Amino acid sequence: MLCEIFLILVGVKGLLSPSTSNQKETDMSLEPADCPLCRSPAERAPLRSHDGYSYVCPSCGSYHIGGLAYGKAMRGHVAAHVHVDVRRLQAEGELPRIEFNAPDFVVKPVARGKQ
Repeated sequence: MLCEIFLILVGVKGLLSPSTSNQKETDMSLEPADCPLCRSPAERAPLRSHDGYSYVCPSCGSYHIGGLAYGKAMRGHVAAHVHVDVRRLQAEGELPRIEFNAPDFVVKPVARGKQ
């Protein structure tokens, strides 16, 4: 009986493992890469359902970044509000997604169920 309950909980959106839901969103395991926001050594995985990457950075935390935003960030063009918005969403328990919608960056929570 306990084994059945455990298996049910594990299968329901990774209730026992917070990283399980993020793994569902990515194509593969994390690989070493510099964080596009702060240039610190970090880890990333390509996103399966969106253009971009899922990052885990010791300085910036976990976040998703779209392809256009990634390209801009890697060229050093990150709006000052991006770091603040990422931290605010993380403090609210959300997983941030950074996008670039000309002329500015947009930081919004990843839709529930897509983390």
